[in-house]
Amino acid sequence: MNVEPELEPYFRTAAQIINQRLEEFGKFGQDGEKDLEYFAYTVAIEGMMKAQVFNDKYELLRKELENRLNDLDTRLSLN
Repeated sequence: MNVEPELEPYFRTAAQIINQRLEEFGKFGQDGEKDLEYFAYTVAIEGMMKAQVFNDKYELLRKELENRLNDLDTRLSLN
């Protein structure tokens, strides 16, 4: 699989997480393709949820920073 160099650390981390989840999956046994499909959906949903949480936190931080910079700009403009 070809991965851009700047994305490689994220790819490796994702691969480790998936491998850990596969180990957990293996402990419960396998009832065939349906369980593997359920596992894939679960991992995908977990990943998307975490991405959304981080995105929401990023947006809050960005807005707070923007507000503080605007406030600072206003204060400096008054002097």
